Amino acid sequence: TKEATIKRNDSLFSILDRFGVKKENIITLVNSKNSNLLSNIEIGDKIKANLDENNEIKDLFYIDDFQSGVKAERSGNSYIIKKFKRSLEKVKIFKHVEIEDSMYVSGLKKGIPESVLMDVVYINGWDIDFTHDIRSGDSFSLIYEEILVDGEKVLDGDVLITEFNNKGNKITSIRFDLSKNKSEYFSREGIN
Repeated sequence: TKEATIKRNDSLFSILDRFGVKKENIITLVNSKNSNLLSNIEIGDKIKANLDENNEIKDLFYIDDFQSGVKAERSGNSYIIKKFKRSLEKVKIFKHVEIEDSMYVSGLKKGIPESVLMDVVYINGWDIDFTHDIRSGDSFSLIYEEILVDGEKVLDGDVLITEFNNKGNKITSIRFDLSKNKSEYFSREGIN
C-alpha cells in the first residue's frame, strides 16, 4: 500500500507517478467512467493505492475526510469509480482522575485528550473556578465518546457526564440532547 497526503501543486497524476505507477495505467484510470470524482483533490486529503506486482493500481482511495471519499477499483481493463462513506462507531470512555497538581496535568497523565479536558472546563466553568477552587486531593470522573472508523480513533467526541468532587462537594453535569443540533448540560436536579 502506498499513501500520500496531498500537498500544494500535487495532482493525481504526479502522486501516482511518485508511487511508481505505470503512465499507461494512470491514463486508463483517468479515462474510466466517473474519473471526474478524482479531479477535485484538495491539499491535506489523502490518497492510498494498492499496487500489483506490475506497479498497476488494484484499487485506490481518495480520502476526503475520515469518513468519506472516492474509491477506484480495477475491473477488467478499466476502473469502477464511486463515492464511499464509512460508518462511524462511537465508543464511551470512562476515566477517573485524582488531582495531584492541576486538573489539566492530572487529566493528561490519565490519558484524557486535551480537547476533552477543555470541554470539561467549559461545561463546569459556571460551578467551579478552575484557577482557585481545585485542590490536590479533589477528583473528577467523566464519560466521553471517541469516534472510530474501521476500529481506528479519528476524533474525540462529546463529553456525556462529568462529576467533580471539589472540597467534599459533588458537582455533576449530564449532557442532554434538546434537538438534533443542540445539547446542554444539566445537574442531577435538572438545573441548567
